[in-house]
Amino acid sequence: MTTIPQSRWQARAVMIGIFILFFIPPMAALWLNAYQPDWNPFGHSNRGDLIQPAVRVQVDSLKALDGRSFDAKFLSTQWTMVYMDSGSCESACEKALTVMRQVRLALGKDRDRLQRLFIGLENSTKIRGRRVQLLVQFPGLRIAEMKENSQLELKTRDVTGAIWLIDPRSFLMMRFPAQIPTSDILKDLQRLMKLSKRD
Repeated sequence: MTTIPQSRWQARAVMIGIFILFFIPPMAALWLNAYQPDWNPFGHSNRGDLIQPAVRVQVDSLKALDGRSFDAKFLSTQWTMVYMDSGSCESACEKALTVMRQVRLALGKDRDRLQRLFIGLENSTKIRGRRVQLLVQFPGLRIAEMKENSQLELKTRDVTGAIWLIDPRSFLMMRFPAQIPTSDILKDLQRLMKLSKRD
């Protein structure tokens, strides 16, 4: 009876190890892609809801109500957090504006890359009566109303209580539902700020 020398067993073990190391992972990936396309063991990296496709927002769809006109580049130089509510801005609205302020401050050195916009709905009479209070309560906040049937109005018409995000290319690209934790909004913004620095 012949026996295989130990050195040959070692050589075979090395070959099997190489096969497992280099061929099994791609084969497993192909199988998952073909038969389990929705499998995502790590979950989504974003906490907010991505808007797909993103919607370009035109500055001329906004009418400034805070005494400062909108520059043509208002939406194309910074990230913009947007909240929409009736012009009276009751408790839920104030809470959302507070969250937006806190998130901006928590960004630290990147806070100047984020601006905040409140859009009053229904009619401008309510907004004009409330805007002075809001500007004192939330320094740096921009206040506007939105033209009907603009891309922004059509996209957000049936959603209430959300905080929206417009990227520096003027695309409405993310929505944060009313109940999302402030820390989750901050994590998304920190990640987006970091990634956008590479562009």
